[in-house]
Amino acid sequence: MANYINKNIVGDGITVSNARGFRAIKKTDIGNPVYDAKYFETFPTVWASAYAFSRELSAGGTNVAVLDKATEEWATLFLLHFFGTVNLHTFSQTELQDHTRYDRDLWLALSGTYPDAGDNSVLDALHLLETDAGTIVGAYYPETIFFPCRGRTLWQSDRKLQPYLKDNRLSWAQSREILIKTEHERDSFREHLQLVARYALTNNALRSRLQAFSAKEFPASSYATGGDETTKKVASASRAMVRHSRQPAANC
Repeated sequence: MANYINKNIVGDGITVSNARGFRAIKKTDIGNPVYDAKYFETFPTVWASAYAFSRELSAGGTNVAVLDKATEEWATLFLLHFFGTVNLHTFSQTELQDHTRYDRDLWLALSGTYPDAGDNSVLDALHLLETDAGTIVGAYYPETIFFPCRGRTLWQSDRKLQPYLKDNRLSWAQSREILIKTEHERDSFREHLQLVARYALTNNALRSRLQAFSAKEFPASSYATGGDETTKKVASASRAMVRHSRQPAANC
């Protein structure tokens, strides 16, 4: 039990102090906290939510029902964004450091606790998925592109969002029925998912999951994609999102 606590709960690099003492130190000598993804439970809630969702999606099938629900809600975020039901609202660092509008410690808390993924990434903006009414549904996070918010108390009060909900979760079945009406829409969104999986997702497990979901939901295209102007615009928009996904961003 002692080994389990030391290795899995307390973490690495624990030392024992043999003496007590007090001395003055310079503020400039205090470095920014580094949050290792190995210990996601130490993150502030916003980052823990994003990280936990990515781990849930890449899990090895320990609970198939939970995994399927998470995958469907993930795909629903892409669907709602693709058809304009929700849109990305970007809050720049400059905006969030405006102390007349936001708490003076907000940006420091968000940027200082941004998870270190080992690629020297830093937070430069927040990108929130919002409805036209301003209801936050999810946000951008590099590993999963989108992830859903845990705080959902306002979802049911948003009339435009209500049709896409079931049991306070985003419903893939309802959203698909409402938004995908034609074969062209079906094939365009299918291509969009494929482009996201191929070019935006760097995690192999997540890429495989999205590709498998797309193949299951949309077994085959009814026409050759990329052959008309509308589909080319879809592909262009998808690639633009891929380029955007290489920038560090945010939470809710």
